Amino acid sequence: MVVSVLGTIAAPIMAITKAISVSTEFFSMIDSTTVSTDGLTDEDVSSQDDIFLRHIWFSYPTRRNVQVLKGFNARFSKGKTTALVGPSGSGKSTIVALLERWYDLKDQSNLAINASQIQDSESKQEIVADNRGGISIGTHDISNTNVKWWRSQIGLVQQEPFLFNDTILNNVAFGLLGTQWENDDDASKKVRVEKACKEAFADEFVQQLPEVRLAAYQVM
Repeated sequence: MVVSVLGTIAAPIMAITKAISVSTEFFSMIDSTTVSTDGLTDEDVSSQDDIFLRHIWFSYPTRRNVQVLKGFNARFSKGKTTALVGPSGSGKSTIVALLERWYDLKDQSNLAINASQIQDSESKQEIVADNRGGISIGTHDISNTNVKWWRSQIGLVQQEPFLFNDTILNNVAFGLLGTQWENDDDASKKVRVEKACKEAFADEFVQQLPEVRLAAYQVM
């Protein structure tokens, strides 16, 4: 009887041990500094202006010895399509992350960095350049914008989309969060979702899913 009891508690104890070993990461997220949501909105800045990236130097916090961007400059003109082309690891996704303000840069006046120092630092696996540079929308720095408002102005389709365990209607409607239609009634949201699916050429695909209720775009 004792052996059988010990056998039943072994699995929970192992699970607790594993949980303790990874709890540090969760506590670091819980105790991290809260991002301020104050800042400029559409009353002060237009999301339709040109976007400028000036002298961007960036390395990820988990890979401080890898300088992803080195003095990157670009201009995304309003009303035009701009494509970023490059091999894997060249910094395309990093630029998107910076535009989304997943990471903030330090705007410093002295951005000149000796190229030979960078080459030497790469060989020594050291960091010479901190994350720095400036990203502006029109004449306004995006670090001064309201994060919630700014992200609501951007439509991002990633390579591997994530779906919540919910209806198709609600998954698409989540895109209204942070917009002026966030608190609309369900009927208004449904109209917008159907229109969005048609404009994205997803309407036919949705209707062909098994057990779909076409009127509510719901999948069982």
